[in-house]
Amino acid sequence: MCASMLEFRNTGTGGQWHFHERRKFFQKEENRKKWVSQLAKWNKRLKRIVKHGKLDGATTDEAERALCRSNQSTAIDPSNTANHLRILSRRLFTTLSGCWQCQCTKPHEGRFSLGNCNMLGSDPTTCGVQFQFLVCDSIQSQPDSTMSWHEATVSIMPAYRPICSDPTENLKTICEAVRMVRGRDLAFQLHIWDHDDVQVVERPKVCSRLLKYQQVLPGRLSFKEVLRTEKKPSLAMRIKLASTFARSLLQLYESPWSSSRWDKDHLTFFFTEYGKPDLDRPYLSTTFDKSSLQGDVVDPSLVHSNIGILKLGILLIEVYKWKPIEHYRQPGDMNQDGTPNANTDIWVAFRMLDKMEGSLQGYFDSVFGCLNLPWKQPGARVSLEDESTRDGFYRVVLQPLQGELEKIEEDEKRREEKLRDTKRRGGYR
Repeated sequence: MCASMLEFRNTGTGGQWHFHERRKFFQKEENRKKWVSQLAKWNKRLKRIVKHGKLDGATTDEAERALCRSNQSTAIDPSNTANHLRILSRRLFTTLSGCWQCQCTKPHEGRFSLGNCNMLGSDPTTCGVQFQFLVCDSIQSQPDSTMSWHEATVSIMPAYRPICSDPTENLKTICEAVRMVRGRDLAFQLHIWDHDDVQVVERPKVCSRLLKYQQVLPGRLSFKEVLRTEKKPSLAMRIKLASTFARSLLQLYESPWSSSRWDKDHLTFFFTEYGKPDLDRPYLSTTFDKSSLQGDVVDPSLVHSNIGILKLGILLIEVYKWKPIEHYRQPGDMNQDGTPNANTDIWVAFRMLDKMEGSLQGYFDSVFGCLNLPWKQPGARVSLEDESTRDGFYRVVLQPLQGELEKIEEDEKRREEKLRDTKRRGGYR
């Protein structure tokens, strides 16, 4: 072994191979983990620079131009990815709505986790879409506000095999899945095969529960109630929540997924078994009926081009300040009789935006993008069904949020490593 290492050292050219540093890398696991972590961080930064950088027009180096073209051709287009996610999410909703039509006296309510809308780095044409959700068991629920919830997962993926002709292998109603886990501490899984024109739901499979929620009790809060009752969380948690809201809007808004409910009154959180709301997983409620399909009713006096993106901008302000937008209303924002109008919260949002400038630049940029729509061309409509809107939303709203989140996570990781090093040194004394 010693001879092999000496031979390795002697093969170096250029004089300085830092042999002892390399030996330390192999000798100590602590050093390996630290250096591999640093290497991963700088690789991520390098990829970001290569992906988003553009060559100077005066550059004549054909090798650099070829490298740029290669990187651009292999990178996943966020706008195209978002479009595939929207298509698959719409098909998933439509397929589940067919299974949701049962003979129960009270319809099953479903609450779908928006925490799953974080897949813009994946290719949905191969990976598909997956949602965690909770379904209310109307048989077990009590006549008062107490409800029983069952945990479930549903996924949809492009089919790689023919449609099964045996009807016993397909799910008919959601009740079949609920009955499998009723009275048991288990969850169920649904899988949908997407054949483009036809979607087929396999019979459910059972699995262990992953979300440690209170299964019985009215153990959930709207985001409006969370803002009122819960202490302001860390900046990292608030930025993560804001990023989840933004990604889920890009994936689900202006689709069958309850567009009219996209506000703090209808976005909910469930209590964990420790009695605290799970802020990592906001949920959107649906019963798969006509009310779930309603879009936003837009007041013609509204001075914004897309009410959904406006709602997101207001949500981002509420998440950052951890107070409802109504808290900042002034008499000049209201009608003469003191009642709010269609534009009341827009005036408040722009005023709050001015106060946020310079505090957290990436977050400010995202709110600015939601309120001002800087990518919008004069006279053009703003709809997430359009590629230009998705592309602008991704660049102007999502990317700044993600950049701020990555910086804060790196800072927290460094602080944790420093704390561990301090404790370790103290332990040897």
